[in-house]
Amino acid sequence: MPRPKKTDKFFFYTAKQAGFFKNKRLIGVNYSQEGGPDNLNLQDLIDFVKENDIDPSKVKIHSSFTSYAVE
Repeated sequence: MPRPKKTDKFFFYTAKQAGFFKNKRLIGVNYSQEGGPDNLNLQDLIDFVKENDIDPSKVKIHSSFTSYAVE
């Protein structure tokens, strides 16, 4: 996978095709993006997966995921 650009909010990482991550693409936050990771939101992630032709219902959320909503 190519390195993410400074304008990319997220990136894909494809693990070796063996073991638990076989046929899976990991999605990560690009910490070096211009706006910084603190400016990301759920809609950004949904837009990213849709741009890459991935059904959002196929994206699994890790059990340690924690976030907050700003009112």
